[in-house]
Amino acid sequence: MFIVICLLLSGLTSAQVVWESVGTMPNPVAAGQAFTYNERIYVVGGYSSILQSYSPDIQVYDPQTRNWTVAGFLRTPRAYFSLAVYNDSLYVWGGVSNDTGLVTTLESWGFENGTFTSVVYKDTTFYRNRGLGFINKGQLIMIGGSRTGLPQGYKFKYLSIFDLNERVFIQGIDTVLWSISGLTGQLGTFVKDKFYMFGGEFIGIGQQVLEYIPGSQMITSLNVNTIRPRAGGRAVTLKNDNMALLIGGYRESISDISDVELFDFRSSNPKVYNYGNLIIGRNEPLVALVGDEVYVFGGFDRGGRVISLIEKNKFTITGINENNTIPNDFDVSQNYPNPFYSETSIEYSLPQESPVLITVYDLLGNQIFKRNYENLRGENKFTIDFNDINNGELAQGIYFIKLTSNTGSKTRKVMYIK
Repeated sequence: MFIVICLLLSGLTSAQVVWESVGTMPNPVAAGQAFTYNERIYVVGGYSSILQSYSPDIQVYDPQTRNWTVAGFLRTPRAYFSLAVYNDSLYVWGGVSNDTGLVTTLESWGFENGTFTSVVYKDTTFYRNRGLGFINKGQLIMIGGSRTGLPQGYKFKYLSIFDLNERVFIQGIDTVLWSISGLTGQLGTFVKDKFYMFGGEFIGIGQQVLEYIPGSQMITSLNVNTIRPRAGGRAVTLKNDNMALLIGGYRESISDISDVELFDFRSSNPKVYNYGNLIIGRNEPLVALVGDEVYVFGGFDRGGRVISLIEKNKFTITGINENNTIPNDFDVSQNYPNPFYSETSIEYSLPQESPVLITVYDLLGNQIFKRNYENLRGENKFTIDFNDINNGELAQGIYFIKLTSNTGSKTRKVMYIK
């Protein structure tokens, strides 16, 4: 049974976070990559629903005109790969392709000439299916990824470093870190001078947050987790360079995550908050930032279909208030979203510390779910996945969620659909 309870930050509620539709993609893709260069968004590779295969296209989106063009093509069409921009060149490595399966090449593409040069380097180490990576001071750092398809006996390093100037591998960190790290499908982004990795999949879906400082041989686990398990999403650093959003992905109970998380790194103790919900939940989306606006493209929905809808959010720091307030009354909001397909959330407030009993009833008054929590106070939220109730065999329809505390009880009617 998946259910989450968390403290809410006063002043940051889902009602204040607006994700809006800004059109559709002419060639929708999932499991590709996106980045911003000269105020335009480049959408690279991925699985194309039109081609029904991996795309070689480097699509370009102009946020001002909402026009699309094609700037070039990958030498090897691929998805689930990594990329980085360095010295006005785009570097692409790893992933999977239609022809060769795993891809062991590193390619580069210049923005000026618009074509790929010859393959920069070829090595099994570049095969990083659903891994992370970035370039720092001429060094290409590759992190995590699946080892499926690698030669038998090959020693996979969790982190490998390739010197772009000398074209040699110089160091790495072995697989001992698998025990604390999601190996595949982690979300990653730079915040100031540190690279952060969130969640990921290894046996199960993780919630850990890892920190890596370039130039070091150490990856540390922070004393903070994501609100919910998450893999296969994207992380993006916001314009202020001390906050990041986690967008999309999947977990054991849901294949198309819609809720967005905000990580605040302004203090030595990072904090995490809910940042509303996408219009459409999506797995393996593409995300890019232009100014203070976050754009979300493509990805797979829960049926495995590629999503064409483009979403945008204009981030504002004024929506954050770091002072939690203690309410005067016991209050329970209506759930959101409603109706809902799987997960739904309810925010509630407690004027004093109290245990909380959460129960769910059907129309006949039968109790189908019960959970107790202790020592809660202030602004709170819980999220429950109805797909996990009754072994996933719960019928769609109207249900009632009841919250009971020392100061009273309140019930909300909800609509579950499949």
